[in-house]
Amino acid sequence: MKKAVFRVSVFVAAMLLAANASAYNFYLTYDSSGNPLPAKWDLTKLTNNTVSFYVADSALNTANMLPGDGYDPVISELRAAANVWNAVPGSAIQIGYGGLFHSDGTAVNSSTN
Repeated sequence: MKKAVFRVSVFVAAMLLAANASAYNFYLTYDSSGNPLPAKWDLTKLTNNTVSFYVADSALNTANMLPGDGYDPVISELRAAANVWNAVPGSAIQIGYGGLFHSDGTAVNSSTN
């Protein structure tokens, strides 16, 4: 009986702590010493206040995807998610699909965002 009461108490305490936990996380980059640095964009240097994202042309494992899913549908879903973000009123930063990123370090830009 004491064990059950203890487990319930721990569960309730965990739920109370989780309810008060912050879900806001910064996008971090790291300097050469390993110190985290919050990423910031200078809106004056962005074209149309848009941060472009690129999708690697390799390393997407489609073997475990359902039939009909694949590389193109995943890119389409990412672009749709960016469009949802861009529809948020008052957002100062827009997100745009930049194109494919090749493993040799080059990018193929997309003409449509």
